[in-house]
Amino acid sequence: MTRARPCWMSPSESLWAGTASPMSPCCGPSPPIVQIALDLLAWMPMLALTGETRRWEPKRLRLRLFSAAAQLVHTGRCHWLHFTARWPWTDVITHAINRLHALPNPG
Repeated sequence: MTRARPCWMSPSESLWAGTASPMSPCCGPSPPIVQIALDLLAWMPMLALTGETRRWEPKRLRLRLFSAAAQLVHTGRCHWLHFTARWPWTDVITHAINRLHALPNPG
């Protein structure tokens, strides 16, 4: 059984939506967090992935790349992202991150 969601957001939900008023209707335009997720799905394959991985559908991207287990480690002033070696797509993820680092800085 599913519960119906109210048409008015609570104050904590309005933070995710990027609105100042807690009485913002949820039926309006998409919240900024949704727009960021859609932009990530649209631009990441074009900029970071190569070969067959560039043609993966959003569901496959989500299951193989976005759900990878990783550990964020802070050492001195450096931040390292350690992926598990047993994940089959670790090399795809590290290659994509390296391609994104190689892009020129737009600012």
